[in-house]
Amino acid sequence: MSATGKVTQKQELAITALLATGDQGRAAKASGVNPSTLRRWFTGDPVFVAAYAKARREAFTLAVAALQRLAAKAVACLESVLDDVDAPPQCRVGAARTVLELAVKGTETQDVVERLDALEEAAADAPRTH
Repeated sequence: MSATGKVTQKQELAITALLATGDQGRAAKASGVNPSTLRRWFTGDPVFVAAYAKARREAFTLAVAALQRLAAKAVACLESVLDDVDAPPQCRVGAARTVLELAVKGTETQDVVERLDALEEAAADAPRTH
């Protein structure tokens, strides 16, 4: 950690390599950091650990956004398989099963979000007691 309480340039390189490789050994080699130094950062440098966790969350957010952009195409693909009378029955059944499973999961998720929103609203409106 640098004196400023931020990760060093070498730590930034290590974080980038960790995201790219998913492996501490390969990340150490790719970033030019000694593997024992990388392990020490993980066990004894909370600023490094927090920066790595933040970078992972940001990378995951980007991946989820990419999946969301592809969702409409995936649904159209499933729909085309369902509508294709010449498709093998197992393909049509598989597509139907996937659509039903995802519809149920989506409905359940939406219900939970609505209930959570209602609870948060009720909690915000409730008088505070100390």
